[in-house]
Amino acid sequence: MRPCIGRPGVLVAAALVVSALVLVPACGGANSGGSSAAGSGSASNSTAVSAATETSRFPARLSAVMGRYSREGQQGLWRLTPSGYAHKEITGDYVAGAGRVGALLAYSHNGELCLWHPDKASPQDVSVIAVPSAGASSADVIALSPDERRLALVRYAVDTITDSRVDQAVVHGAYLIDLPSGQVERWSWLEEKTRASGMWGLVTALRWSDMADVLYVSLGPAGGSQGEVSFRYDPLSGEAQELKGMACVLDINPQGDVLGLARPASPEEFDYPAGGQYGTFPLALWRNGVRTLLPRDPSVGEPSFAWISDEGNIIVVQAGIWEGPSVTSGLEVLKLTSAGWQVHWVYGKEEPLYPVYGVGFEPGTNIFCFQADPRPTNRDEPVVGTHLYQMETDLRQVYEPPLALPFSAEDYVHVLAIAGRGQD
Repeated sequence: MRPCIGRPGVLVAAALVVSALVLVPACGGANSGGSSAAGSGSASNSTAVSAATETSRFPARLSAVMGRYSREGQQGLWRLTPSGYAHKEITGDYVAGAGRVGALLAYSHNGELCLWHPDKASPQDVSVIAVPSAGASSADVIALSPDERRLALVRYAVDTITDSRVDQAVVHGAYLIDLPSGQVERWSWLEEKTRASGMWGLVTALRWSDMADVLYVSLGPAGGSQGEVSFRYDPLSGEAQELKGMACVLDINPQGDVLGLARPASPEEFDYPAGGQYGTFPLALWRNGVRTLLPRDPSVGEPSFAWISDEGNIIVVQAGIWEGPSVTSGLEVLKLTSAGWQVHWVYGKEEPLYPVYGVGFEPGTNIFCFQADPRPTNRDEPVVGTHLYQMETDLRQVYEPPLALPFSAEDYVHVLAIAGRGQD
């Protein structure tokens, strides 16, 4: 699993036609955030284009959708709002992070830490924060807080993804940054932890709490890992609490619930589901200091990503779903009932949509957003995910029509985050 790192343009009005909201029952039956991303491609002036479509509907509770793209030799970041679409072209390798407000996206590029402000006109749309650099070939991990006011940055002396010396990778520097003031503070605890342990040199997950007062970080061997140990770090006191038995943090909600992967002490500790084996980590919830292993449908594989709702009663897992000898992309919904956590729904076996990327829950609701396209008749045909769909997890239904993203089937597009107004 890659590290979880964890959103100038002049906006042009988007002729988005608002249609009536329709619930379309799924074909399948019942069964049950800091985002980040790395890209390859210096930042140029951004361009705004119309996002007009006759079949699109901007979700009522959302104010912005943010992500990264690659098409026709160009790549970079983008933001779509009810008012329009803007993008920032970036040339060269970069990593990016998005929050849940939609006012900015952060990215690290050629040793510089940059903030892109889509609402500002070029060239004032990008601001640079002075942070010690490990060189243009360094590998960075970024976590932007949900309120987009704080940022955590971890820099490696070598590229932990492509460098042949990956086993020798060490943290060059770790920093906590207050974005409104530009104040940069050295994160000494993480630097010392990764160096002193001798085995936890790689940050596999880095996420802020909803109030940006706590950081969750997972560590693993520098040679590559999902993670082996996780901590809850308080920047104010400088103290850290180990989340015992949690290998990697996948998501956190405003209640402080931590969703992640559990680390077994031995092969006998866990009763692995069908198809599972020692070496794969089960999904688990850390709530009030207690770790609970979560049920899984036997047809669903190891989690790629997972999200928990703000209220803590719904979990969505992105994973491969077995259909006989083949695997398809799907979403598994877990629901908290009076009898505990149960598998509520497995979406992806017979449904007409092919989920490409899960995105997250709309604030304050059980509505989950995900990228998808109609399922191709040819299994070998690539699916990009040029639409953003909303899933009503309680009712096992998907809203129609979706939000059409301003990209084609020949492009690469990945939604990093959504910003919203919460429950109406």
